Formats: sequence, C-alpha cells, structure tokens
Amino acid sequence: MTTARDSSARSPLRAASALCLSLAFAACGAPMQPDAGDAAPRSDSADVSRVDTGTTGPEPTPVQDAAADTSALGDATADAELDVAAMPDVVAIDDAAADASEPMDTGVAMDAMVADTGVSMDAMVVDTGVAMDARTDTGVRVDSGVVADGGCPAGFADCDRNPLNGCEARLDSLLNCGTCGTACVARPNSRASCTGGACAYTCSANFGDCDRNAANGCETPTDTVLNCGRCGNTCSGATPLCDSNRGSCVASCPAGTTRCGGTCVNLQTDPTHCGTCATVCSYANASAACNVGMCQIAACTAGFANCDGNAGNGCESNLNTNANNCGACGTMCPNRPNSAPLCSAGTCSLRCDPSFANCDGNAGNGCETNVATSLTSCGACGVACSYPNANAACNGGACTFLGCSMGFGNCDAMQANGCETPLSTTSNCGMCGSRCVLANATAACAMGRCAVGACTAGFGNCDGIAANGCETTLGSVTNCRACGDRCVVANGTPDCRMNTCVVATCNAGFGDCDRNAGNGCETNTRTSNSHCGACGFACPGGLTCMSGVCR
Repeated sequence: MTTARDSSARSPLRAASALCLSLAFAACGAPMQPDAGDAAPRSDSADVSRVDTGTTGPEPTPVQDAAADTSALGDATADAELDVAAMPDVVAIDDAAADASEPMDTGVAMDAMVADTGVSMDAMVVDTGVAMDARTDTGVRVDSGVVADGGCPAGFADCDRNPLNGCEARLDSLLNCGTCGTACVARPNSRASCTGGACAYTCSANFGDCDRNAANGCETPTDTVLNCGRCGNTCSGATPLCDSNRGSCVASCPAGTTRCGGTCVNLQTDPTHCGTCATVCSYANASAACNVGMCQIAACTAGFANCDGNAGNGCESNLNTNANNCGACGTMCPNRPNSAPLCSAGTCSLRCDPSFANCDGNAGNGCETNVATSLTSCGACGVACSYPNANAACNGGACTFLGCSMGFGNCDAMQANGCETPLSTTSNCGMCGSRCVLANATAACAMGRCAVGACTAGFGNCDGIAANGCETTLGSVTNCRACGDRCVVANGTPDCRMNTCVVATCNAGFGDCDRNAGNGCETNTRTSNSHCGACGFACPGGLTCMSGVCR
C-alpha cells in the first residue's frame, strides 16, 4: 500500500485529486443513507456480493458501523489547512484508484461505512415512534372539550360532569389525554402513550411508519430485504439477506441466527419468528416477547392488564372501565342500592338505576333518592317540587300542581307563584274575583262569605241577610234604636223620635203625667185626685175626682 507521505510527494494533480475524493466522501457519505421517508430505496446488493471473494476462512460477518470513522473526515473538511498526509488510509485508496497498476478491491470495507452500518447507524429509524413522526397525533376526540373545572388541580378534570365525585379523571391517561374524551387510540405495531397532554406513538421493534400515515400505525416490517433496519433500505442481489438483529444487509446469517426467507432472525428471541420462522407472537392489548423460543406477554398496553392470567387472550381487562378490575386487577367496584357499579378512569363510582340518584353524595348507601317521586329532589337532586300555598306531587320526575291550599286561590292563573291570593278579603271572598259590596253597610269577608261588617248610621240588617246589606231604616216604632227595638206605650200610642221611643198620645182618660215613656200613660185622669181630668190638676181639699171632675 502506498503511504500517505509518498502520495503527498506526487504531482499536485494527484494531491488535488486525493483531496477532492476525501472531501466528496466526507460530504456525500451521509446522503447515501436514504431517509426513512425517501421514496427511492437504496440497494446494497453490490456491497454484499463483494464480501464473498472466494477465499477460505471463517464465515464473514457484517462489517461494523463505520459511520464513526467518517466523523474525522467531516471535521477535517472544515479545516482550511487540510493536511492530506493526516489521512493515510483515504489517500491510499485514492492512490490505488489513480494507479491502474494497483488494482483496488474496496469490497464491503469501503461501503460498509455507508450501507452496513448496523443498528447503531439506523437506531434512529428502527424505532420510529415519536422520533420518526415528530408530529404527534391527538387521537380520536370524543368530546368537544373539558367541563369548566374551576377548582380542579392541574392534570385533573371533571370528565363525567358529576360534581359528587369531584375531579375524578387524570388528563395523562389514554382515555383522557390533555382534555376530557381525547383518547389515544391503539395503532397497529405501536405503543401509545400520553405525554405532555398529547398522544404519542412508538413503533414496536422491527416495524416502521414508512408511509408516514399515523392512522395505520407502524405498518411496515423493517426486518425484510425491502426495508432492512429502516424504511427504504433495500437489500438486493442474487440472494438478498437482512440481519434483523442489526438492521443491515449481510451476505450470510451470523452465528446464532437462522435465515427465514430473506431475513436473519434469532428464533430464541424474535417475537415475529419465535421458535420457528412461521411463529408470530401477538397478544391483544399487549406487546409480545419471545423467550427461549416461547411466546410470552412482554408488557400490557397502558390501561390494560392480564387479570385472568391467560396469555391466550392477552391483556383482556381494561383497568379504566372494568368494574371487576378497576384501576388494578382484583379491585372490584361494590354493588350499592338502586345502582350498578361503574369504573371510570380507573376509579369506582356508581351508575344509578333509572329514576334514582345519589343526592346525599354518599356512595355507601348507593342511589338513595327516587327522583321520580321525591318532593325535595324531583327529576334531579335538589330540585324541590313545591308551590306557595298549594299542594304538589312529583310524578315521573315532573312536578305537578295539584291545587290550592284552603283559604288561597291562584287568581293570576300562574302556577309558578302558586296560590298567591288569600280568599278572605272583600276583593276575593271565598273565590277569586268575588267582591263584597253591601247596601247601607261596610262589607266584611268571614269564612269565605261576604258579611256585614257594620251598618251605616240609621240603618240595620234586620232580616239577617248579608246579601241585601242593611236594608232597614231605623227610627220607626218597630225598629227605633235598632232592629227589633219596638216602641210600646201603655194606655197610649207610641212614637220614635231621634231613635228614642216616646209617647205620641195617651188614650182618653189617661195621661203621661210623669213624662216617662217607659211606663206610658200611667195616670188615670178620671179618678186621680192629683191629676183630675188632666195632668197637674189636683182636686181641692175634701173633693174627689170622679169621671175627671172634682166633686
């Protein structure tokens, strides 16, 4: 091999050629690796075919990642004073290429720096996940947003809109990621997670999101000759072969691996070829692993668990919704009166039976209130069924107006304010609109009926009928001072003057000599010696009044 120092002594043209090759190699090495989204796959067939030169010896193994070796070249190109002598290996290759008498067989050694870089070179592509899809997917939005949480602490929300169980939901769960109802839906061959309030997906080993379509997950196996280690890395040639463990094209399978189609796999550890080439490990709601050629569950998807211990049905229990395994296997939500157990976001709660509700907030007594009939919680907790001065009933959760309480009326025909009017006034006596107006009297309402409160002076309710008011004029001999106050005069004719009974006239032979109407015409003027013939005419001494004459 020609040394770097010998080459530097050659013509300036050769030195310049070496420099250009070195710069081109350093600058163009990285683009030879197609990007995961590159539509034009690269073929490694030429590199693989050059490995087998026909020489004897141990089976060649894939060249290790040489990408790190090129870093020195990248740094060197940035130096304006590039010393060609500082890179003997590169210049030696250039010398060999320039000298036709020195044939060059680069084989895999030269291209391994680009093609057969192994896992270390393609690690950023094999597990595409969020790194490959920098865009995050918010999953399926079930609800338009979060209930106004008010006092909910950061990271929690009232997603079930039930104030009785507070802020029950975590916003970093797969069911409520960032907001209520934003679910991180499982995607094929990937693992979902909620990070920073957004759904993220990480591809499973040996799978990639090559079509850049988040909806179908990591749809492409990256352990095949079409996508070896990363999307678009194609192994070609007569017998293309991909080492799935390293994610690189090889000429033959390394020790400990078996060729399955065009892929080198470890049948003891590869979950897509576990024990045999045709055995694929797959479990519901879980990632699979292959241990000593036997399939097993590697890990359950977040929010799921293998509670029945049966690997055949995978992680069958949804810990966020399963009332028999709520939050953890074996955590059973208890049965309570008038309700069914409910698991929401991994927390036990109640689903009340129709027409019942948990109005006291005590889960221990279940849904204790019948909101179909309760007057204090009619249709919903705390909704009172009542009307002022009226009777009400709760029927089927609806408040019904039954009628007014005694002594009240719904005179404005509005049920909202109940029976607002007392029926004991002269404006509404006994019923709405029944006004008490009486003749010669001040009206009153008693026991729902119009009555005479007081008669106008000079009048009386002598017939006892309130409807015609005080119908009788007082001051007559039959009703002188009041109803039934009759004026009666003994031995004379009565009269009523100024509502007082008086003697109008006395009968013949009688006189009202004491001026007292109460005893009428008390004096017999035909026989009285003191009032003989008339009041005040006394018979002189010795004379007697006979027939009104003193004799």
